[in-house]
Amino acid sequence: LTERLVLAAFVDYGQVTQGRIGPDDVSTLLWAVGLGLRYRTPIGPIRLDFARRLRRGRPPPLLSVESGSVTNVPYWVDDSCFGFGGSNPNPAMMLSTAVKDNLCVFHIAIGEAF
Repeated sequence: LTERLVLAAFVDYGQVTQGRIGPDDVSTLLWAVGLGLRYRTPIGPIRLDFARRLRRGRPPPLLSVESGSVTNVPYWVDDSCFGFGGSNPNPAMMLSTAVKDNLCVFHIAIGEAF
């Protein structure tokens, strides 16, 4: 865009698992795409990124700090991006202790990703 303001596009994919994923088994990978802006400063770029998942996998089990065991925590699956374009949210889930599982994320950082 300019010498200091740069546009970035990216694709991200991966999976966290106890077992191995074979080289031919990409069906379990989770994918996301995104756009970002980079503003170059003397101490490194200020990065603003927006990403959207392409496919949602099964919610992972979470470790309960209180009991020290793996437990299933309720998830609130939000099919919108920041409240836009999705179905009507469930107010009971919004007020519960459920973990929110978003399709979209906005990230701000200073410095390079790697």
